[in-house]
Amino acid sequence: MKEETKKIVFVCTGNTCRSPMAEALFRSEMKRLRLSSVEVFSAGLSVVKGDGLNPYSAITLAQNGLSLENFHSTQLTDEILDNAYAIVCMTERHRLALIERQTRLFGGKNCDKIHSFYTLVGYEIPDPFGRDLDYYGVVFEKICTGLDKVCLGLKLVTERKVETEKPKKSVEEEKPIAKKRGRPRKNPENTKSATGTQPKKRGRPKKINDPNGENI
Repeated sequence: MKEETKKIVFVCTGNTCRSPMAEALFRSEMKRLRLSSVEVFSAGLSVVKGDGLNPYSAITLAQNGLSLENFHSTQLTDEILDNAYAIVCMTERHRLALIERQTRLFGGKNCDKIHSFYTLVGYEIPDPFGRDLDYYGVVFEKICTGLDKVCLGLKLVTERKVETEKPKKSVEEEKPIAKKRGRPRKNPENTKSATGTQPKKRGRPKKINDPNGENI
């Protein structure tokens, strides 16, 4: 039986900076975990028609081996909410605004699927719009750091699954070097004294029999 497709939607304000980077990162993570039943999208609460991926977001993604081809900003709609398995907002303000809207218009419909990075990870994703390229890199790292907890919080994977799929060290790298037990063996070459003569043997000297029968 084919597993039901789960649609994850990352949401920010304009869908040009944060949520597109989260979309690209999360898609890459789903591919690494081999979760083909999960589809990833992004959207904004207040999208300007004709907007696309912020140039700094595009550069940041490219620096990390990721891209979003032919990306166009998408307005979050009721249809997207209805069809989503989970909505992940960048901040609590986004999440609370969505819940308030759903409660006012639809009596709380879909509120249980609305999350934020704060509720899932413990921190928010700040808006890099208007900041320099380095700040976009900081935001990217914050998103990346929280992806494992997002996967766990949305019950897409188990903790064991996340751990086992992470790259492991080779057996040789993990194996500790065993310490040798016991006293070290003496090197026969080192048993000679500094003068080059053999050391004297311990114990009583053997008796030598005189030819006349006397013990010497």
